[in-house]
Amino acid sequence: MHSLHLLGPGQVGRCLLARTASLPLRITGVSDSQATLFAPEGIDLEAIARHKQAGGSLSELPGSQVMTTPEAIGLIGADIVADATPVVLPWSIVLAFGISVFIGILFGIYPARRAAHLDPIEALRHE
Repeated sequence: MHSLHLLGPGQVGRCLLARTASLPLRITGVSDSQATLFAPEGIDLEAIARHKQAGGSLSELPGSQVMTTPEAIGLIGADIVADATPVVLPWSIVLAFGISVFIGILFGIYPARRAAHLDPIEALRHE
């Protein structure tokens, strides 16, 4: 049986665990942004999921330790490390803003310019 260390037990991490439930994996470590929970015999994931859904942090659970992610990965030494932490890159924010501005200009200014070149009397006659 392989051991798994989950980084980020939020929504994505819980979905990953649900999809891998049928695999022969033992979850030996769970890390969030504040602490790491480590148990070589396996961790009760349902209790962690309930605690996280209630807005709690791993640092509030008994047996958790405050450490950096590289320290946790080295300490636990799991066969598989699954990183389920969400990442928003700065360039994706700039890209989304640029596309929004382009669409706003295209679908705002273009029809307004066409309407400005119409003769009002002629436009009303065809309406």
